[in-house]
Amino acid sequence: MSAPKLQDRLQRLADLIAEKCQGSRCHADIGSDHGLLLRYLLESKIVYRGIAGELRSTPLANSKRQLRDLPCDVRHGNGLEVLRPGEVSSLSISGMGDQTILSILSNHPACLPKWLFLQPNKGIGAVRKWAYESGFHLKTEIWTKKDFQLLAFQKADWRDPAYARFAENDDLLETSQVFGPVFLQQRHASLLKRLQAESRYYEVLPKLGVISKHRLRLIHIALRWLDDHSK
Repeated sequence: MSAPKLQDRLQRLADLIAEKCQGSRCHADIGSDHGLLLRYLLESKIVYRGIAGELRSTPLANSKRQLRDLPCDVRHGNGLEVLRPGEVSSLSISGMGDQTILSILSNHPACLPKWLFLQPNKGIGAVRKWAYESGFHLKTEIWTKKDFQLLAFQKADWRDPAYARFAENDDLLETSQVFGPVFLQQRHASLLKRLQAESRYYEVLPKLGVISKHRLRLIHIALRWLDDHSK
């Protein structure tokens, strides 16, 4: 079989895994759905072996069909309970919300590998915060064509240098975790466009709740930081 054609989100994720973990001895994809990402990684020789973890019966059957005759185990279970400690060297989770991803990562810490590749559908700031507090350094963040954000983390034993320019106070640190320290330092066009659009949206509303007020405050902090560091 030839490597399958992936949608942009998964292709960018596969490329990121290839960049950071070419030749990974074993890669796990949790919530494998159709199994296409692992099939691509295996048939492109990016990883030597794979483990697909899936809780639901239909996606489990889809992954089994897709990954048949490849060096890959398809396992039924909830999150990282399908893994043994030290079994994998890299891990991907994509297309889930922040609370689901954080539950998966937190429930079996002994099974976390050195490399994590994550694509949260929402709540990405909470995922960055978890990584910062759990000793995973943010190595890369990518903004895709359809506004998905991909994150690559590597386990380390010291403070994450990605946040060095934002650690001077708690507000700035939180702002960088919500909007992305790499994106902020890159002055990423998609981030700037989103910040400006959200700011306009909130500022014309007649009344804001507590959560919206806090969000707008962080947006203003981000925009001020970008303006102060524009030269």
